[in-house]
Amino acid sequence: MVVVAGLVLLVISPAIAPYGWVAPLTVAAGLLLGQCRDTASDRRAGLRHKAIPFFAAAVFLLLGTDPDHLAARRAGRQGARS
Repeated sequence: MVVVAGLVLLVISPAIAPYGWVAPLTVAAGLLLGQCRDTASDRRAGLRHKAIPFFAAAVFLLLGTDPDHLAARRAGRQGARS
């Protein structure tokens, strides 16, 4: 449910422009909460069930915490070359 809320926030991110960073963090939180082990059920542990959601959460955390970092690095390298 948290992931769905984050995806909705991603869709309406132009409307919440100053707080657009909340959307990727919400998706990441939902993915990480989905990794919590439920004692009542026996979830399979494998690449598909553990590593992929964790990697996706890491990507969303990167996007949420510093979205301009990659663009700034690229602009800095181009400025240093010229």
